[in-house]
Amino acid sequence: MTTARAQPRWWLRILVTLILVLAVMGALAGVAIANVMTLSREAAALRTSVLAQNELPARLQVQGSAGPVLLGMVRNGLKFIPDVPAEAHQALAAVRTLSCAVYRLDGDATSSQRAKLTQRALATMKGRGWERTICVQDTTDTVLVFTRPEENNRRVRVCVAVCSGGDLVIADATLDPERLSGLIYQQLAANRPI
Repeated sequence: MTTARAQPRWWLRILVTLILVLAVMGALAGVAIANVMTLSREAAALRTSVLAQNELPARLQVQGSAGPVLLGMVRNGLKFIPDVPAEAHQALAAVRTLSCAVYRLDGDATSSQRAKLTQRALATMKGRGWERTICVQDTTDTVLVFTRPEENNRRVRVCVAVCSGGDLVIADATLDPERLSGLIYQQLAANRPI
């Protein structure tokens, strides 16, 4: 007596494979969305040092990150929008990655608060291997720009903290120095402010 052999269920294999593929794509999309809505580690470290000890109470206004793929999509999308200045296209072409957050401070930062902010930021970023490139302070504004010495001269990574009046901007970006210097040269040649 022979028993009936079970037929292979090819449709079940296809269904399981399709479910697995969709689950992986959903997980990747979730990770991508989470990355877009968070700061890079370096920008987060700079933010933490600046806002340490709650001397500058701040409320987050907007925060996000964009990698090369998202920025490439934005660059290509801008080609279809009329009346976008050429400078905007050139500036966006110089940016390879960007992570930025804007905070509203509860009141304007005093000069002593901004001095402490600067000292904490300098110590934190130096400990993480960054060098201070620019540090400008006047009566109402503080601008800090840090760079990391790297072997690759085709890309420059910068971390920036700007405290102006009641606003604080923290950014981490990877830039193409050739495109950026070309844009700066054009602006200077046209006698326009940068």
